[in-house]
Amino acid sequence: MDHAAKISEYSSKEKRFLKITFYTICSLFLLILAGGVVRSTGSGMGCPDWPKCFDQLVPPTSVSQLPANYEQAYVNKRIEKNNRFANLLNKIGFAAQADRILKDQSVLKSEQFNVWNTYTEYVNRLIGAITGMFMLAMTIAAFAIRKNNRSVFAICLSSLVLVVLQAWIGSWVVSTNLTSWVITVHMFLALVIIGLVLWAYQYVKYKNLPDLKLSVKKLRTAELFTWLSLALCTAQILFGTELRESIDQQAAFWNQTNRGSWVALSGEVFNIHKGFSFLLTLATIICSGYILEHFKEIKRLISYVMVIITIMALQIITGIVLAYFNLPPAMQTLHLFFASLLIGAWVLQLALLANYRKSISMAIII
Repeated sequence: MDHAAKISEYSSKEKRFLKITFYTICSLFLLILAGGVVRSTGSGMGCPDWPKCFDQLVPPTSVSQLPANYEQAYVNKRIEKNNRFANLLNKIGFAAQADRILKDQSVLKSEQFNVWNTYTEYVNRLIGAITGMFMLAMTIAAFAIRKNNRSVFAICLSSLVLVVLQAWIGSWVVSTNLTSWVITVHMFLALVIIGLVLWAYQYVKYKNLPDLKLSVKKLRTAELFTWLSLALCTAQILFGTELRESIDQQAAFWNQTNRGSWVALSGEVFNIHKGFSFLLTLATIICSGYILEHFKEIKRLISYVMVIITIMALQIITGIVLAYFNLPPAMQTLHLFFASLLIGAWVLQLALLANYRKSISMAIII
C-alpha cells in the first residue's frame, strides 16, 4: 500500500477533527496577525475595558454616544482591577511585579476615544472569540477520537485551558495599560497554544507513515537541532516583544518625533534581539543542512525545511527594514506574523520527526 493510500485512511471522526483543527490553526494565525495590527497602530487601548468595549457589545462610533466623564470612570475601574491583580501576585510570590503595577502612573492616564483604534481592537477581540469557539469545537472533536488518540485529546484539552487563561491575562493587559511583562506572558502563551494545536493536528494527519529505512539516532539528532531552533525562535520573539515596549517608551519620550533613533536608543534589548537573530539563523542553517543531507526521502520533511528557510529570509528582510527604515507599521505587523509562522513550521517539523522516530521504535519492539 503506498503512502497516499495510507494517509487517506481516516475515520469519519478523524476527518472531522482534522477539518476543525485546520480551521482552528487558520484562526489562530489570523488572530496573531490581528494582534500585530493592533500593536503597530497603537490600538491596544482602543477598548479601555474588557470583555466589552466601552461597556457595550458593539462599541460606539462617536464620542457623543459615550457618557459624560467616561475617561475617569474607566481609569477608576482599572485602578480597582489592578489592586486585585497586585494582591494575587503578592499571594503567589511575585511581590516585585505587584509593586510595579501599583506604582505605575500610566494607568492614571485616560484614553481619548478614537473610532479607528476602537474598532481595530474590537475586530481583534471578535477574532479572538471566534478562535475560542474553534478551540472548543476542536476539543470536542478530539474527545470523539480519544480511544485511539488519547494524547491528542490531552493536548487539545490543555490548549483549551490555556485559551481561557489567555483570555484572563488579556483582561490584565488592558487594565495594566499594556504593561510590558504582561504582554510578554500573553505572547508566550499564544505561541504555546499554536504549538500544541499544530502538534495535535500533525499527530493525526500523519499517523500512518511509509516504511523507510531511517536511523533512529539521526532522527534524534535532527529533533535536537529542531528543538534548539524552536527555543531560539521563541526567545527571539519574546525579546522582540520587550524591544517593542522599549521602542514605545522612546516614542512617548520623544512625543512621536525623532523616529529614526527609537531603535538605537532602546539599548541592550535591541542588541540581545539582534544577537538571537544571528544564533537562530545559524541554527536554521545547521538544522536544515542536516535534514537535507540525511532525510531526502521524506518529501514532507524537505518541504518543511524549504518553508522554514523562506520564512526565515522574510523575517530577516522585515527585521532589517524595521531597524534601518524608521519602523514602518506594516513591517511591524509582518515581522510578528512571520515569527509566529516560523514557530508553527518548527513545531510541524519537530512533530513529523518524532512521528517517524516513534513509528520505527514501535516496529522494532513488535
